[in-house]
Amino acid sequence: MARHKDKERNTIKVGFSIDEESFERFKDLAKFERMKQNEFLELLVHRWDEELNPEQRISTLFGKRTQLNNDLLKIEKEIKETSQHLEIQNKLRRQKIARKPEAIKQIRTQLLREDFESAQRISRFHQKATGLSSMELIVEAQKSLEEEGI
Repeated sequence: MARHKDKERNTIKVGFSIDEESFERFKDLAKFERMKQNEFLELLVHRWDEELNPEQRISTLFGKRTQLNNDLLKIEKEIKETSQHLEIQNKLRRQKIARKPEAIKQIRTQLLREDFESAQRISRFHQKATGLSSMELIVEAQKSLEEEGI
């Protein structure tokens, strides 16, 4: 017979008398399932109840299916949001690449005039729009001038 010890967190602690062989088998099965003994006992009771009460089992299955559907909807929403973020990033990257030739052209013009301060100011202005540092823009402008032999 079970003895009630005390209540804690909606549970009841009880003690059972059981033969040693059955208890050892119970402990081994709980270890095999990688569960605590009380969790394993709850699992056994619920499975036994589900066998005797199929309505409860089908209700449990419907609940699990609803939860899985909700989880799936959340995942689909996250995929959609992430795809939108990726699309925005790609669009910004393409815009930066498209602005680079214009920035280099303006810097080249200032370098040809030997107005290095203006070239540096223009490169600083365009560094955020192109995603390159001002020095990289100036170096690319100088390389393009050297390639043309100027």
